[in-house]
Amino acid sequence: MRCQKIRDKEMSHTTNRGERQFKLVIFDLDGTLTQERSIWEYIHKQLGKWCGFAEEYQKRFLAGEISYERFAELDAEVWKGMSVEELLEIVKKVPFHRGADELITHFKDKRLKLAVIHQVFLSFPTGFIRSMD
Repeated sequence: MRCQKIRDKEMSHTTNRGERQFKLVIFDLDGTLTQERSIWEYIHKQLGKWCGFAEEYQKRFLAGEISYERFAELDAEVWKGMSVEELLEIVKKVPFHRGADELITHFKDKRLKLAVIHQVFLSFPTGFIRSMD
């Protein structure tokens, strides 16, 4: 019980006068809330297209050998023919860190606004964001 009281005090979002100190909590999704450092990479690995495909395109882009536009084109070719629904089924399986749900619930209970930043162009966080409402 003592540890919980200490954690609650440390996580307090009000000043000594009872005024709200924080109004918003912003999370980086990839590698912070999720166990995967890159949801984009996770998709490629689940499709068996990381080694020899996406990983190589990324290396070439980072080395300055190809433009971002060419990198995006090559990357899109790997997913060609897949529906958005198929991709979303993969990203729905991205594992979250243990305790992520409890952390979100804690901030919601404190009536803080929550936001998520992520790098993937898909609407992956949609379901997660809904749970943050």
